[in-house]
Amino acid sequence: MAIAWDKYWSRVNLGAEFSWKIPEKARKQLAEITNTPANLFDGTPTEVNLRLRQFIGPRLHDDEIKDRLCNWIIWSWGGIKRNNKENFARLIADFGDFSVPSVWKVAKKYDRERISSWSKLAAFAHPEVFAVYDAKTAAALNCIESLSGKKRYFIPGTQIGYVDQISDLLVRDREMPWLNYEDYLEELKAAAVHAKCSLLNVEETLFANSPGICKQWQKDTSKT
Repeated sequence: MAIAWDKYWSRVNLGAEFSWKIPEKARKQLAEITNTPANLFDGTPTEVNLRLRQFIGPRLHDDEIKDRLCNWIIWSWGGIKRNNKENFARLIADFGDFSVPSVWKVAKKYDRERISSWSKLAAFAHPEVFAVYDAKTAAALNCIESLSGKKRYFIPGTQIGYVDQISDLLVRDREMPWLNYEDYLEELKAAAVHAKCSLLNVEETLFANSPGICKQWQKDTSKT
């Protein structure tokens, strides 16, 4: 059952703006892979985020550049530092033609394994269908889910201090089954319906407000 977003959306939308910035080096790297429009990085971070996904997504069908684009998404845009070439090649091969059915096959095959990486590729391939799943969004959603005490999402390993500090507390009930990526998407899409916004907007709202959501959760739980 989905979160009662009419009751809890206000605990997510705390007013923090999405502020993901694309370094100049990453912009140049993308331009070396494919011809980029002059206005690709113009506007707010939210506008750039959507424009990037709409620009790159269709180009993931191009076998000549898709490996380099995927590398750019995960490491240059996403900031994931670890890079095992064999695992990366296997992951890209599993995505196949990057169609929606192919992406779902990857989601079911990998499940929690490397979810911060493959969900980025899924979200770029089809931003209207898939969302990025990372430690910040998972922690924030777990804080909201914990209000019912019945659900928990896997929190990927991270060096983000506040997430690392509370992750064990958030998922401490080891007998409770993990919710999966499909559950995550259903929850975000339900939130999007309530907030009358896009799936991407919900993803960004969770990400941007994650520190505040987690801080409030810590404050509330310390009273009990």
